[in-house]
Amino acid sequence: MHALFPEAPQAWEDLVRPLCAAIRLPHLTQHLHVLLLSAVFYQSIYHVSAYVSPRISASYRKLNRKTKVNWDIHTVSMVQWCKSLIILYLIHDVWQNDLDTRKDKIHGFSNYAGDVYATACGYFLWDAIISTYFIKWFGVGFAFHGFASLQIFLFSYAPFLQYWGPAFLLFEASTPFLNIHWYLDKVNMTGSIYQIVNGVLLLLTFFLVRICWGWFMAFDVFSNIWYNLDRVNWIISSIYLFSNMSLNFLNIYWFGKMIQALGKRMQSPSKESPVEAKKSR
Repeated sequence: MHALFPEAPQAWEDLVRPLCAAIRLPHLTQHLHVLLLSAVFYQSIYHVSAYVSPRISASYRKLNRKTKVNWDIHTVSMVQWCKSLIILYLIHDVWQNDLDTRKDKIHGFSNYAGDVYATACGYFLWDAIISTYFIKWFGVGFAFHGFASLQIFLFSYAPFLQYWGPAFLLFEASTPFLNIHWYLDKVNMTGSIYQIVNGVLLLLTFFLVRICWGWFMAFDVFSNIWYNLDRVNWIISSIYLFSNMSLNFLNIYWFGKMIQALGKRMQSPSKESPVEAKKSR
């Protein structure tokens, strides 16, 4: 199947091909330009938020630098959520009908899906870099989440397990509720009926898509790997398993923190909580 975006100049592909081959992601050669441009796009959104937000929001102007940065990161996250809806729409037919991926769910590869995934990888690359840059504020967990998510999707260019990408992109269903919860705190609506209702929706969607669906799909992926042990690379499979399960356990940890934070919100306003600090990925 044809790619979604125009191809990069041949000179660029010749330049990056040795690098992609060295990291054992040969199919990334044709999609790296999309990935990098996607990361630049998200960095642009970050700067646009920093420029526009103080001009339209009095609450933003009152925030300290750390919280302003977090506001801008949440804005990027909301844009990513909107783009993820488009991605899932674009990739649905490929996921359901592309013969290469359906016939071989382990090593099948679609150039169309490769471009679509590159836009998601661009976000995870940006997220990993920005979380590392501000690691003193947001902690190691968020940086790890960004790098682990990036690595999992990059494996599709090996190619390895590209078929399951859309299933894990469904995690984004909890993103808007998470960000809205955070914004409501910053516009002095902590503990309001709006935040409580949104909080319940957040817990419900987070539990269903990131825990129930996430663990179910992890089992499905690992079952397919188990039945194809003679065809998989043990190193890549082990790294994938470690990253995937780490993210699944991290989601359980965050879910527990969310329940605690929502309980506090229903009582009275308080200082920044784990849910406030939590950034959607």
